[in-house]
Amino acid sequence: MRHCIFILLIISSITSAFTQTIKFESGQIHFHSGEKKEGLIAGEFQLSEPKGLYFKPTEDAKEEYLAYAAIKEVRLGEQLRYITHCDQPQGQKQCYWLQIMVQGQASLYLSGANNKLYFFEENGVFTPIQYKTLPGLVNLLKKNCDGFLPNSNPKLDKKSMIDLVTQYNDCKKNGTQTQTYYNPVPPKFYWGPKLGINDGNAYIFETPFYHITDYRGKPNVSIGVVLNLQTKSNWAVASELNYLSRNITNDTFNFGSLTDPNLQTLKAKLSYLELPLFIQYRFLKGKIKPYLQGGVHTLFPIKRSFLNQALTDPSRPPIADPSTKFTGLGFGYSFAAGLQMQLTEQSLLQINAKRALFSNNLNTRLNIYPERQMSFYFQQFQIEGSWLFRL
Repeated sequence: MRHCIFILLIISSITSAFTQTIKFESGQIHFHSGEKKEGLIAGEFQLSEPKGLYFKPTEDAKEEYLAYAAIKEVRLGEQLRYITHCDQPQGQKQCYWLQIMVQGQASLYLSGANNKLYFFEENGVFTPIQYKTLPGLVNLLKKNCDGFLPNSNPKLDKKSMIDLVTQYNDCKKNGTQTQTYYNPVPPKFYWGPKLGINDGNAYIFETPFYHITDYRGKPNVSIGVVLNLQTKSNWAVASELNYLSRNITNDTFNFGSLTDPNLQTLKAKLSYLELPLFIQYRFLKGKIKPYLQGGVHTLFPIKRSFLNQALTDPSRPPIADPSTKFTGLGFGYSFAAGLQMQLTEQSLLQINAKRALFSNNLNTRLNIYPERQMSFYFQQFQIEGSWLFRL
C-alpha cells in the first residue's frame, strides 16, 4: 500500500510539472516605435542571450510573441522595470535585459543575467561596472562633480550602487529628478521529480561473529520528488521525499571455526522512505551554475530483513542461529557537487554526483553471546537528476 501511495505521488509530481504554464504578470511594454501595450506579460529576463516576451491583453486572450529588438522598456508593477540595451565590446554585439535601479541625470542599471554587472549611464553613454572597474568609476564621478564625496569604500551591491549614483545626482543639482526603482527579488520555490542510480557497499564494526568486511551492494534506482527554495544570494535550501532500496550481500562469511567451517551467505534487504534536508551554494552567474551541496537524511523503514543462507552441506546444522533484525529509524549525511541549468524562467535542471553514508541499528542475540545492538553502515554513491518547475 505504501509503495502505491509513493508511486502515485511521483506520477502526480511529473503530471503537474508537464502541465505548468507560462507565468504572466500585469504590466506595460513600450516599443522603439513609440507604441505602447498594456496587459499580461511573460518573459525571461535572466537569460545571458535575451529573448523576446509573450503578451496578451486579457487573461482569456491568446498570447503573442514580441521580438526583443522591437522592445524599448518593460514595466511590471510600480518598482520593476527593464530596458533593452546592446553594445559591442571588442567588436562583438552583446545584448542585455537591464533592470532600472536609478533614473536621473545619471542612471544605474543591473544586468538581468548577472547581478554583479551594472551599467552606469550619463548623456546616453553606457559604462559597464564590475569589481575591477568600480574604483575607476568613482574617480571619474569625483572629477565630473566638485564636492562629490562618496563612501570611502563603495561595494558592488544594490544598496551601495544606488547610493553612489543618487549622491552623484544630488551633487550635480541640475534640476533633474532622481527616481529609484528597487524591488527585492523574493525567494523562488521550485519542485519536481528526481531520478538517480546508485551503488555502494556496507559494513559492521561492533561484532564478535560477523566479519568486519565489506558487504557488496547491487546497483539500484532511486526515485523521488524535490522541493527547492532558491535565493538571490546564491544559497538554496532543498528537501526531498525519495524511495530508497538497497540489496547488500557478503558471500564469504565463515560462521564456524577454522577446523569446522560453516560457510554462509549474509544478505541485507532494505527499503525506506528517505527524507533529506540540504543546503546548496551556487557559483557563477548565467544559465549554468556549478553548486556544492551538503545535508542530513532520515530514513523511515518500509521493509527490512537480514538473512543468512548455508553454503555447505544443508544437513549440517549451523554452530549458532542468531535472531537478527533491524530496529528504529535510519540516519545519514551526504555531500554532492553538481550543475544547475536554467532551462526557462520557470524551469531548471539539476544534475549532481552524491556521496552518502547511512546507518541503521541491528539487534542480534546468540546463545553464547548476550543480546547486543550494532550499527549497520551502508554507503551510497549516486548520480541523480532533478527536473524542477517554479511554483
